[in-house]
Amino acid sequence: MVGRNSLGHITIIIHSPMYDPQALDVEVGYLLTQKGPQSVERSEEWLLTMRTLPAIETMATLAHVGRVSDSHRSYGALATWMEHYGWQISGAGRDILLQLPQSEEQDEAVIEIQLPVTIDA
Repeated sequence: MVGRNSLGHITIIIHSPMYDPQALDVEVGYLLTQKGPQSVERSEEWLLTMRTLPAIETMATLAHVGRVSDSHRSYGALATWMEHYGWQISGAGRDILLQLPQSEEQDEAVIEIQLPVTIDA
């Protein structure tokens, strides 16, 4: 059984191609630090399933430090950098919460933003 000490960082996979707060397609889970069961039933409505994220050959990454609600600014900075160097997004992005917010103000979170990329031909 996966115990609390088996849970690594919270991870979010973003399937939505555009940001639309009314229609986000995301997965939320944990990176596991050791093997666990294929699924865990949390209630009649919730079944957690384990899966392996696909390997990505090339990722553009950036560490966002600050309020979670300001992470869109870091996405903008990363997108500007990618455009400048000719990179294109080639799949679902990932956010890894390396440090949860440390206060009621939700500041000082650390989020690694990962976007799979290919070079613009």
